[in-house]
Amino acid sequence: MKSLSLYEEKGSFLNKLDSTVKILYVVAAILIPAVLGNNWVHGAWIALSTVLLMAGGVIKKTVPVIGVSGVVLVSIIIIQGMRRSHSVLRI
Repeated sequence: MKSLSLYEEKGSFLNKLDSTVKILYVVAAILIPAVLGNNWVHGAWIALSTVLLMAGGVIKKTVPVIGVSGVVLVSIIIIQGMRRSHSVLRI
C-alpha cells in the first residue's frame, strides 16, 4: 500500500535542513506575501518554492496535491461568482 505522505528521503539539501529552518520558511511564505500584498511577491514566492521542490527532486510528488487544491480553489471562485455577481476578482 502506498503512503499518503509527501515526505521522501532523497538525501537532498532539503532533507538535510534543520526542521526549524523549514518551519521558518513556511512562516515566511505565509507572512511576507500577506504583509506586502503585491501579486509579484506571491508569484515570486511560488516560483521560489517550485525551484526548491525541483532542486530537491520531489516536484512529481506534489502534483496530485496541487491538482486537488486547484480544483477546490476553482470551485470556490465559481461559487463565489454565482453568489456575489457584483463582486470583482482582481488578478
